Formats: sequence, structure tokens, C-alpha cells
Amino acid sequence: MGSRGKIENEHWQNKLKAFSSTNKGRMATIVALGMTIIENKAFNSVIYDPILKGNDLVLAVDGFVHMVNEPVEMYITQEFNDMVSILEILDQNGMTTFLKLL
Repeated sequence: MGSRGKIENEHWQNKLKAFSSTNKGRMATIVALGMTIIENKAFNSVIYDPILKGNDLVLAVDGFVHMVNEPVEMYITQEFNDMVSILEILDQNGMTTFLKLL
């Protein structure tokens, strides 16, 4: 397992834009509420609309869209080869969504 680091709110849009372009096409799995929602499909993008524009985050994987309303914290786990393996999003209700990249 690699290192886990918090992404500060003011950097979400820029970091997620870079994350999307760097990881587009990688196989991904989305897990929310402990359940796998989509598994081993091509990652497209992750987009964050800030508080004044809706305050939500959209994960797009192989034509499937999963929305996280009102995210409050975000973490990235990077492996020792610097490849991102997990994007973890915590919303205001305490629910955690994981985007796992293979």
C-alpha cells in the first residue's frame, strides 16, 4: 500500500482536472456505502463544481455517472511508483465513496 494524502479544498478543481487527464482510460471501480457500483470499467473523468456552482462531484466511468453531493474531504492514495490507486471522497453525511484505479 502506498501513501495517503489529503487534497485541500482550494485545490480540488485543479487537482481533479489533472487527475482526470492523467488517469483517463485506466480500469476503475467505484465503491459507495460498502457496495461496488461499477467494476473494472474505463475511467473517463472526475469533475468538481464548487460550493457556489452546486457543490457536487461527478465521477464518470465508461458512460456511467456517479454523483457525490456536498463533498467535505478528499484523499488520494499513491503507490510507490507514483501511480494513483485510490481517490477517496467523504461527503457531509459521512458517506465515503472510493474510486479505485487498477
